[in-house]
Amino acid sequence: FLQILCYGVFVSSAKKACISLLITILIFAIFAVLFFSRLFGSFETKFYQPAVIAGLEKHLKEVSACLDEYTMNQATKFQSFVNLPCVKNASSATQTEKDINDRDYYAKGIIDLYSGLQGIRIIDSQGKKIFYSSYKTDSSNYTESLELPYENIKSNKEIENRNKSKIVFDNSKERIIYSFPFYDNYDIYRGSVIFYVAGSDFNHYLISKNILSLSEKATLVATVFSDSIEQSKGFVLGLPSVSSEAIISKIVELWNKDSFSTQKILHSEDYNWFVISDNSGKTGINSI
Repeated sequence: FLQILCYGVFVSSAKKACISLLITILIFAIFAVLFFSRLFGSFETKFYQPAVIAGLEKHLKEVSACLDEYTMNQATKFQSFVNLPCVKNASSATQTEKDINDRDYYAKGIIDLYSGLQGIRIIDSQGKKIFYSSYKTDSSNYTESLELPYENIKSNKEIENRNKSKIVFDNSKERIIYSFPFYDNYDIYRGSVIFYVAGSDFNHYLISKNILSLSEKATLVATVFSDSIEQSKGFVLGLPSVSSEAIISKIVELWNKDSFSTQKILHSEDYNWFVISDNSGKTGINSI
């Protein structure tokens, strides 16, 4: 009987020891989880988030470099059309039938060659008469074309800008517009040669450079252009399907203030939206 009693006391003590050990382990585990959660939060704040932001900033710089490269390549291609004798003769009252046919031929060729190019117009310096248009619905009067005001897209007349296009972003139709000075064969300034390119073409360019994946999109964003105020323009990556207009409005606000640091722009109970912008390019500002 004494042996049984001793055995029972031993078993009871062993159970108590095990329970105590188990409780100790659980308490330690709880404190460990709390400690490491705080530690990870601190790590995330100090190391992880800055690393993510640095990666996004690098990505935006690549996009900005690509936008400069893209617009420069496009402008070079379009300049070759502007310099054609049949184009320079577009305002001449004595232009020949060959001039007209050649201009149509080269315009069709360049539009077919570059899928993003939507159309070409040659407009007089007053913004009233259309000397040439690849748009079949155009009349000879520009003011009837339901397009942007000519003042917004007219070329630079200064001689030093003769071979340089002015680039305007058209937010309403998501287009990039290249406006070249139009000089006739007597070297007299006559107006502007204007090329209209779909903004989505830049997306294709980014995809071809492995900067964007097929599922990603860069959205063209711009303020209204005027001679007195520099147009804020560029592309925004990663826009959500909801609240995109509100987000774009906040981003343009920051662009106009030359504010390009990481900033919270919208917040609610369910989400926060942050924006990072890059203005290292010559053509425009890009954000994500």
